[in-house]
Amino acid sequence: MDEMCELAVDAVEWVSDWSTLLPATGFPGSNAMRVLHDYLYKPLQESRHEVKFSSETQQHRSNSPMMPFTKFAELPPELRLKIWDEATAGPSIHIFDVCFASWRGTDRSRRAFQSADGKISEQNHARWTKYRECVFLDALETGPAELARRTRIARHMHDPSVYKQRQTMRLVCSEASAAVERRLRGTNLNSVYLPGRNQKIHYDNEEDVLLLRFGDGGALTDLCHGVLSGEYEASGVNNLTEVLEGPWSAEIAETLRDARLIALDIAETWTPATVGAVVFEEVAYLACCIQRGLRVLYLVDHCHGRCTRCKKQDITRSQLQTRGELYYQLHSRDRDAAISRVADVIHGVGKTYREVFNLEGMGWSDEHPIYVFARVMDEMIRSQQTDAATQDFEGIRVLLVEDDELEGVDNTTVMDCYPDSRSEVANEGVDMSLR
Repeated sequence: MDEMCELAVDAVEWVSDWSTLLPATGFPGSNAMRVLHDYLYKPLQESRHEVKFSSETQQHRSNSPMMPFTKFAELPPELRLKIWDEATAGPSIHIFDVCFASWRGTDRSRRAFQSADGKISEQNHARWTKYRECVFLDALETGPAELARRTRIARHMHDPSVYKQRQTMRLVCSEASAAVERRLRGTNLNSVYLPGRNQKIHYDNEEDVLLLRFGDGGALTDLCHGVLSGEYEASGVNNLTEVLEGPWSAEIAETLRDARLIALDIAETWTPATVGAVVFEEVAYLACCIQRGLRVLYLVDHCHGRCTRCKKQDITRSQLQTRGELYYQLHSRDRDAAISRVADVIHGVGKTYREVFNLEGMGWSDEHPIYVFARVMDEMIRSQQTDAATQDFEGIRVLLVEDDELEGVDNTTVMDCYPDSRSEVANEGVDMSLR
């Protein structure tokens, strides 16, 4: 009995320190630890026998917290499989950069096709020529250079995307690979194609969230305005162009058409230099691009609990759980469901994205630019789905990002609300009616 207990404790510690084994990707571990607790700790705690470990074992455990757990294979097979299944469980988040050419240049698009030495191979150059004038997706840029970039959007040292973690899990062992396969088997899948890497990624379309990052606070507006003003020509590569009427590549058009859960960084929905300049036509265009299969649109806030410029670094998710009038206005079409629904929780690597309800507590009002964007986008998506005889949309929800401590993973995220020090724009009103 004592040996089994020590094995259980070692297994928990091994799962919690998983990132020491996979330093390139990290591992959340919380689900797997819960399984170990339910299957091993809890029954032992309820046992009449009190288990005591030797002083040597306790000292070894305290002095060697980073030691890998070498006896995982000795656990019962059904427990190992359950741990792997829980380790791959969702809902999870997958983050991608949206790359496109604009007056800002094509540097980001070009980097998607470059190798580590900054060069583009002959094979990649052929694809670059094909996609350089299109909108396409690439893996999230991270690292010191990204943290140093001057912009309002959140920058990460480590990619919180779970798809990379699952790719690594496939290489760990056959049981882990099988767990990843089971995660995707028999579910409604969506795919993301990264042309710069010639890589296709599949994820659970009913549960996982696709977070799109446009790169700069004004890039989203630039793209929509550029399309509407005729700056871009339609790609003409498939029948989706009649709907999108823009430079979207065939692959990203299909991804957005089928996506059920999409997220945007709140900082990208408005620009501090032009507060209130979100044009109805631009919002309608964006809604048209994502509305077809959309069930929920998330707005992700990295600012609260993190940013010092707007003095909201001490506001936490627990302080924003009370539903206020702004929340009920945003979800007025189904107030009963809005009242009873539990908060969404989306998992990333080193991050957890938790839904909040108290929009007033976030400093919003019915004239705040982000809230106006949310109201208009909600109306546009519902209207377009009604016209298409599909009414799957459940509304817009707000997520706050919390850091999870992971050994071996630098989860640093930099967020500068107002890099130009114009913090006063946060309190400016918006001349924009909801019609």
